[in-house]
Amino acid sequence: ELDEDILVMEKKARYCTHLIRLDTKHYGLPQTRNRQYLFVWRSDDPADDLGDYFQLIMDHLKTPLLHSMEAFLLPPTHDRIRCFREALRSGPGLMVAKERAKELDFFDWDLSGVKDLAHHLNYRKKMGIDERSRWLTKWETRGRKSVAPGLWPELVAMWNMRRCDLIDAFSASVVRDNISRDPLHHSFTWDLSQNVHRTSVRTPTVGVSGCVTPGGELLLPNKGRTMMGFEKLLLQGIPFTRLALGPETEVQLSDLAGNAMSMPVVCATMLSAICAPQLRRQESRINKINLSDYMLSQKYDSANGAVLAERGDLYKKELSTEDFAKIFSGMAEDLAEDAFRCSVLCDSESSGQMSKDDKILECSDCGFMISHKNTASHQIGSHQLREIITDEKERPNPHEFEMKLRCAAPSLLVLGKSWEDAIPDCKGLESYSFQLQRVDRMRRRWQLTYGAWEDHGSGRQVAEIRVALGRIHALDEAPGLAAYVKCFSPSIRLNNPKRGVLGDAA
Repeated sequence: ELDEDILVMEKKARYCTHLIRLDTKHYGLPQTRNRQYLFVWRSDDPADDLGDYFQLIMDHLKTPLLHSMEAFLLPPTHDRIRCFREALRSGPGLMVAKERAKELDFFDWDLSGVKDLAHHLNYRKKMGIDERSRWLTKWETRGRKSVAPGLWPELVAMWNMRRCDLIDAFSASVVRDNISRDPLHHSFTWDLSQNVHRTSVRTPTVGVSGCVTPGGELLLPNKGRTMMGFEKLLLQGIPFTRLALGPETEVQLSDLAGNAMSMPVVCATMLSAICAPQLRRQESRINKINLSDYMLSQKYDSANGAVLAERGDLYKKELSTEDFAKIFSGMAEDLAEDAFRCSVLCDSESSGQMSKDDKILECSDCGFMISHKNTASHQIGSHQLREIITDEKERPNPHEFEMKLRCAAPSLLVLGKSWEDAIPDCKGLESYSFQLQRVDRMRRRWQLTYGAWEDHGSGRQVAEIRVALGRIHALDEAPGLAAYVKCFSPSIRLNNPKRGVLGDAA
């Protein structure tokens, strides 16, 4: 019989193993991804301690998480997001929405027979959530939905009732926490591909994504959309711009990212496996090893990460400059009104397009803005809407306005020496030039972002200047211009770096 069969393989080589459990977020990526790695080496000694050296190097290579998940997300105007949203609005997307509208009532077991209904009812009962509490989507039968401001209505139309009810239950759950949080304004990742009892509504570490898996659909409620395939690749440490990609779909890219291993973790294990034998040859007693003795020294290590004037590209150089107010005041007079009119004035315009609707409405209490045609698919009952843009004057083309703004804005900014006395965080920045980095179309305004880097652009970014043109605040009646200076020195220093939100210096 099979139980009595014994297979014996005699080999001269023997192998030792060391099993290690690693989490991606301990190696610089904001993703909770626990995986086990097996280190195998050839040895005739069963008590060989090479695995301890491997473990020691792996622990040394752990790095604090410097950037949250938000830093790995694509901007709303990225071509991938724009194309994805346009596909949802196209013919195939409308056909899917039409099929979803035929779905039977999820909460009627006799009609739908969906086996997941019991889990949803149990979850709502456990959390004290009413069956009809559907705050984010207001889903009903026959495809009727009224989404909260910020969600993509064309994306919600693609979801079946189970997914809509899952995010409604999760949103009510986080609002009912001891520390209530609005999912439309806080960072959450909800896996819509899992059942309501199999996925987590909140993560232990704020700003860290859940595990990227094949077939997973991670919802970002504060962005109003799901996570794109390119973003999942970035969360794995894979730069999608360096991949020879073809016409892969979002499903294929998501599966590619879900099946991949995190690049920093893999590189750390390979480096540890290569260095462990040599480390043991040099240090036979593992408890006496200090790995900091093997670190390469850098020229500016003694500065402890401080911003140094000598690392700036303008160090001991003089440039002929003009006054900031003189340059930008004239630009504000000529372009501020057009900047507001062609900025993002509705959720439907957040992916780089401009609404064809001639009427734009604004809430007089909170500043919420929406086009007249989109009022049918959004929850607007709590807003006091009034018309701010009518068909009397055509809105400028945003692409043409961007070219005009780039021509009018200076490509280089420099801070004066007096800034050091006014703002302590700006010490040394008078030796750095701020180069125009991005021109972004935002809600109610356009924004110019200037960045300063060490070592002629090859080092760290140390500061930025943002110039906003249009309506600066939500309830401003008149357009204008505002400039903000942010210095990164409190967060990039080595001793007691600042964590969390880094405010503007001026």
